[in-house]
Amino acid sequence: MPASTQIVLNRAIIYPLRIRDYFALFSVPLACLLSSSAIAESPNWTFVEASYLSSDIDIDGWNEFGGIKPGGFELAGSVGIGDWVFLDLRYSEESDEIEVYTYDVDFDFKRLGVGAGVVWGVTDTTDLYGRLAHEDWSVETCAIGYSDHVDENGFSYAFGARSILWEVIELRGELNFIADEHQFTLGAYYTFLPYFALGASYTGMDHLETLRATLRFNF
Repeated sequence: MPASTQIVLNRAIIYPLRIRDYFALFSVPLACLLSSSAIAESPNWTFVEASYLSSDIDIDGWNEFGGIKPGGFELAGSVGIGDWVFLDLRYSEESDEIEVYTYDVDFDFKRLGVGAGVVWGVTDTTDLYGRLAHEDWSVETCAIGYSDHVDENGFSYAFGARSILWEVIELRGELNFIADEHQFTLGAYYTFLPYFALGASYTGMDHLETLRATLRFNF
């Protein structure tokens, strides 16, 4: 076989095979990485998330003016330390404008929580947890140049559960005790891309209900 013909065959057959081998070599670990990131076997305790909030606050005297229905945002994050401990942080701001007779009243509601908790892995896909946090609440109203500001702070403790279903669905429930009141949260997350999840939750307590739409990034 002439040398020129052999060179042509090498280029037409061997080189494409090598290129395909290179793609196969790198695609296998990449596929494993993406699949392992997208599929969670147990709840991940290291993440950041941003939420849109819509609340309904029931306060005597305000319902006749349509009630207080603030909206806003929440930023939150959690860091897992080993298999048993986590630290978390939440900050939210909500606001509303209410027409009272001929005046507009501005309402601002802010909340900050810093906490630490302990995790118990009861199964491969379900964690129970307890958390102690310090909470700061701030409510401010302003109308016709006058303002009123109320600050409250104290400790809260919570108990909850997080569970993975069908590898990409997370369900969450929590009961939180703040001073002499309690609130509960029910939510779900769907992992739609590696590291990313969309979530929705409902939080209820006396005189306050909140709906959340959340985008989470898992580390």
